[in-house]
Amino acid sequence: MTAKVLFYFFSVAASANVGSADLLKSYPGEVLRNEIVEFKPKADHHFSLEAPQKCQGGAPLEATARRIKCQFTSAGGASAVLNVCDDKKTFCKPVNVSLLVQEKAAREPVRLVKNQLLNKEVKRILVPGFVFVTPDEARKEALNKGQPVLVMISTDWCPPCNEAKEYLLASPMFQEFTRNWYKIYVDGDSLGAADWDKVLPFSYYPSFVLLNARMEEVARFNGELRQTVFKSWAEENLGLMKDPVATLRQRVLARRENQFKQKISDWWNGVRSPAKRYDKIRMLRYALDRDEKDVVRSVLASSEELDVGELKPQILRFRIAELEAAENRNNAAIAQVRRELLDATLSTDDWAEALSSLCDADLKACEFEAGNLPRRLEFLNSRAHLTEAERASMMGEEFFYLAQAFEKMKNAAKQKEYAQKCVGAYQALKAQSGPRLSRSAQQGLVPCLEQAEKFQEAQALLKTLVQTYPYEPTFMIRLSRLYRKQKKLDLALEWINKAEGVAYGYNWFSLVLIKSDILLDLKQKEEAQSILNAALMELRLDEDRESRNQVIVARLRAAQAKISN
Repeated sequence: MTAKVLFYFFSVAASANVGSADLLKSYPGEVLRNEIVEFKPKADHHFSLEAPQKCQGGAPLEATARRIKCQFTSAGGASAVLNVCDDKKTFCKPVNVSLLVQEKAAREPVRLVKNQLLNKEVKRILVPGFVFVTPDEARKEALNKGQPVLVMISTDWCPPCNEAKEYLLASPMFQEFTRNWYKIYVDGDSLGAADWDKVLPFSYYPSFVLLNARMEEVARFNGELRQTVFKSWAEENLGLMKDPVATLRQRVLARRENQFKQKISDWWNGVRSPAKRYDKIRMLRYALDRDEKDVVRSVLASSEELDVGELKPQILRFRIAELEAAENRNNAAIAQVRRELLDATLSTDDWAEALSSLCDADLKACEFEAGNLPRRLEFLNSRAHLTEAERASMMGEEFFYLAQAFEKMKNAAKQKEYAQKCVGAYQALKAQSGPRLSRSAQQGLVPCLEQAEKFQEAQALLKTLVQTYPYEPTFMIRLSRLYRKQKKLDLALEWINKAEGVAYGYNWFSLVLIKSDILLDLKQKEEAQSILNAALMELRLDEDRESRNQVIVARLRAAQAKISN
């Protein structure tokens, strides 16, 4: 399970500008300085890309028929001119948009950091040998040590992160192999993670990033690392310490552009086709892990046939994401690529997850592909080089997604069967755990118990985790979500309020979004709007369009729009 993510004082106008309300969906009347604002036409209308679209007199950041994004970098009154047509093409007209861009910076982020150290000792125990430092501190120490640098970017709530902490980082193999490495832990929920995001941009938890002593990135790995996989990944990339990704990128793109200087360099150094293909595969792996869409497209567009091998599932997921984000969504094409993904994962990880996703796209195809289940289970049972914990985790995750898939197929008997198997697998995982109460195994057990409709057992388990880790919001939030699923909204609100008492940083913003949904369920719209406004008051933005804070703003705005609609 893969998991993958603020400051100015202002008040928010929930409704759209009056003069354009008939042609645009609602947008905030007051925005943060540097905020990226997304405008959408109302149903059965589109933006005319043949006509000029202007944001403060300049071009928009992004313009498609269904979405225009503008960034407003100066405080005070702001405007945009957007040309809207109806889909029947009976008229097109310019729409003038007026906004107020706030000037004052928000208060210092006391609210977001006050609980950050509550769980610090638990973190230290779970990541032995890792240090907690800023990027500047890391640069100085890395140069002094002259060792390989491993950065783990993780959170408390991420299940594969917790599994890596319990069953990989504490293993004798990992401890011995990395004995002379400089290891850094980055808490992805802390505000300091934004500083690391500028140095090592990340999209997934966990992300393992290998750097040389000059803090130049060499390779990264996202997701679950098993011991043998980690060792082979590390051994391969330790030989590349003098060839960081920045150098690799220059080389690959220069060849793509057929640059004469690179041709001479390759000739002089005797670089042949196999080495060039290896460079492309290495660059493709990195770009997929970093979600660098332009680089992925560039490498895949190469006329040279690449043996993508183990990267094929990632490439297919990339294609699915591209198809799902397209303006003219083609559901048949999405279903077809999902079938390809299912075939590509039959003898790797994530087949059951791909099956469950296919059920959403094409239920009949999903029911047909479920016929491969005996072959899939035979493969899983034959896998070698796994520890007992790794095998239990693998089977637990597989059984969970199988239960989910059979639920979508409305096969209650099979759903219950695999939910029970899921419970058994995570109980086996729990027996292999080092911590006093396994976080990873218990996190896995909760959704399995939900699938089996054993809600009281799931609640009891979460309450035990809350007692064991009282300064962590993760399990309180999960308990709140479980009560919400059962329509026990008062209890859901009670537990989300308890979680708020120990939350911090980016997990506090996630909590606010959940809380606003609960308040909406309770028909308390004003209260929901109020907490979203309070969250936006904690935001401070710079002009970086890709920052984490911009992502948070967009999520909060989407929640506000849900209240307004």
